[in-house]
Amino acid sequence: MEYKHLKIQGNDNSTIEYHFYFGDIIPKFVLQDGVPKYITNLNPLYHLKGFNIITLNNRLFKVYVFGNHPNCNVKTGELCLKEDEKGSFVRNIDILRNIIINRLEVYYYNHCHFRLVENDCRTKPVDGFTKIDVNFDKGEIYATDPPFRLLYPE
Repeated sequence: MEYKHLKIQGNDNSTIEYHFYFGDIIPKFVLQDGVPKYITNLNPLYHLKGFNIITLNNRLFKVYVFGNHPNCNVKTGELCLKEDEKGSFVRNIDILRNIIINRLEVYYYNHCHFRLVENDCRTKPVDGFTKIDVNFDKGEIYATDPPFRLLYPE
């Protein structure tokens, strides 16, 4: 992802930083009631183009997403953060970037502003033998094929 950084020092020694990340982010999963589903077909209108992390005195202030995502405010594009995330100290912006990418690759339907219609987002169930690996340090979430075949296919 392309990265741009802007730092503004206030007269009161406060610092606000804008961390811009530009690049395609294509959601991979839908999570609803604890049940993950693969996104098999997604309307390109919902491919994200990046995001902006804003910190105030090295604390997480806001995250704005460039594109439409169910877990963002429809009018402002602001990503909904958990209460304990707001104001948390940012030790490493790269780790936070990866966590944000990871979050944007999943639609959390239990806590969303809208849900995509079937024509815009087609899904299929994740079978019981699929391993979903989440690497928070690298911000990766992906499915891997098991080294065995499904004994009882649907």
